[in-house]
Amino acid sequence: MAMPEIADNPNSDLGITGRVLPRIYLKLPPDHARYYKIHVLDDGYPAQRFEGGEFYEHPLYPTYLIEEFVAQYEAAKNPETLAAAEMIATAALKRMQRFGDALVFWYPGEGAHARVSCPHYSALTQAYYTRCFFDLWIATNNSHYEDVARQLFASLTIAVEKEGVARYLPYGIGMEELPLATPDLILNGWLSAIDVLCEKPQLVARLGFSDFIARNLDALEKLLPDYDCPGYRNSRYSLSGPLYVRLRLLTSKAPLVLRDVRFSVGAGFDFDIGTENDSRWANYAFAKDVESQVASTIRFRSHTARFNLVASQFSLPNQVSFTVDKPVLGLLALEAYLGRYEPLASAPVDGKWTRLSMVGLYGRRKACKLAIPKSAMDLVGYPTNFAKVLDGRNRNIYHETHIRRLMQIAEYQNRPIFRHYAEKWRRYTREWVHDPRYMRFAPEDAEAAAFDAPLT
Repeated sequence: MAMPEIADNPNSDLGITGRVLPRIYLKLPPDHARYYKIHVLDDGYPAQRFEGGEFYEHPLYPTYLIEEFVAQYEAAKNPETLAAAEMIATAALKRMQRFGDALVFWYPGEGAHARVSCPHYSALTQAYYTRCFFDLWIATNNSHYEDVARQLFASLTIAVEKEGVARYLPYGIGMEELPLATPDLILNGWLSAIDVLCEKPQLVARLGFSDFIARNLDALEKLLPDYDCPGYRNSRYSLSGPLYVRLRLLTSKAPLVLRDVRFSVGAGFDFDIGTENDSRWANYAFAKDVESQVASTIRFRSHTARFNLVASQFSLPNQVSFTVDKPVLGLLALEAYLGRYEPLASAPVDGKWTRLSMVGLYGRRKACKLAIPKSAMDLVGYPTNFAKVLDGRNRNIYHETHIRRLMQIAEYQNRPIFRHYAEKWRRYTREWVHDPRYMRFAPEDAEAAAFDAPLT
């Protein structure tokens, strides 16, 4: 169906530029539309607009407008809105690629400070598209859209170890936003992916993935307490995060020589520590501290060896193990660079080196296994922040979304733990007005604020 041209832009008040679309009024709130800064390309693809005239074809943006226009069509049966939805879906489909039996929308590789620097796809984005193409199938009775929805869902079942997003665990399945070696399970992405799939029971039933959803709910039930941050009246963004640690000889200036340096997260994730990496989301020794590495032996330039580790709440304890390969007499300290929570930051600030433990070396080779205490893990898996600005106000978008998504998932399957944490986290938002860390951000109506965040 051809998309008719519309002379004037009915969405100019929403900040939407580019190719004209029918009026947006039903699903996408005006403040959210303005926040997204949408520019519609010539083929109907809604891109993200940056100052200076540049555009980014954000993989998730088409789903917002497909959902909007399908909902409008279901409400009023206006063929213009269905045509708009199909035009945007076609533009998005042209940018997807085959990945085995699945269809995925790849995100480009990012910089060293991002979680991954290689192309990857997102569980949240794939779940949104699965629902969008299912809705198009129901609206049009076009089996092509059913085929696409099934291929999109297939991407959610590909294991992380095979560059997918499914984290297969002994007690269930998690959905990752990124294929990290260490389980991260960004809560917003995981909850949103579950919610958009199970919000419509007919979607689960007709595409036949009720068991996949149930296994995700099993894993969520197991891990949800690890996201709770009562000391911060907050929830964690994810379970993992970078942590600087160092090993330092206290009674000798002799250069450290360490063999078989490894880092483990609980019993199931064990990583070699090398030196060839500059990402904060990998385990390695600082190259500036290393004189040489031969096989598994690292010779350091001084009595101090610094490491970047990807620590995680997913499974405790997190441990550093190694063998001191050059006999040294004295004390060896394990220290971590620990900071404090800042509501406008995405990582700890005002860090300083803090001693965690010490071990005696006694002038001979020694195998060591040093655990990172739970007190040093407090800000690993950083609590959600207030960095995003929506209609001129700093908002904790992700904590608000965690609450709403959990409430909606509880409507699908009423496991008590989902409502427990939704209510507990909603109570935190009501307490922000009395918390010195948050009172400058607390909304006038803290009760309502937990339910009007963008669902991304």
